[in-house]
Formats: sequence, structure tokens, C-alpha cells
Amino acid sequence: MRTYTVGETLLVTEFENLGALNAGMLRDYVRASLKPGHRCIEVDLSQATFVDSEGLGALISAHKAMAQCGGIVRIKGAVPMVRELFRLTRLDQLFEFSPD
Repeated sequence: MRTYTVGETLLVTEFENLGALNAGMLRDYVRASLKPGHRCIEVDLSQATFVDSEGLGALISAHKAMAQCGGIVRIKGAVPMVRELFRLTRLDQLFEFSPD
């Protein structure tokens, strides 16, 4: 997993799946990397073949952090099966999505 900043966006990339094994790491990376000037966290899920409940919890945690400062969390490149999970859990209404 890697984080870097482009303008007002904190980008989170380079992980294959988002689950119990790395959800805590995502939370830690976001906490350590988030700065007052960030208005968006963009999580690149283009390489993820699955996301479990721990992964969803980490994304919700990021959303809460951003909501406090008026920002958003954007999910980038989610494959259809992962996107369906967001739809089934109605979290597709909480996050913004970009196709790639």
C-alpha cells in the first residue's frame, strides 16, 4: 500500500485486496498521511478482487475523517464484483466513484 498527495487529494494505491489483513494498515496510512489541506481521499481499487467487512469499515473510517472537514472519499476503478458489494450494502450512496 502506498499513499501520496496530488493537490488536495490523498491517493491510496497499490494493494490487491482490502480485507482483514490490511484494513488496519489502510486506517493507519490514512491517519498518518491526512493533512488539513486534503479535501479528498481517492482509494484505487482497480487491482482488488475482493473487499470484506473489515475493508468496508476502514473505508467508512476514512469517510468519517473526511466528512469532519467537508471532504469526500472517492473509490477509483472498482471491478464489477467489488462495485456490487458497495451496491448491496448501500455504501454506493456514501462514496463517490470514478471508473478508472
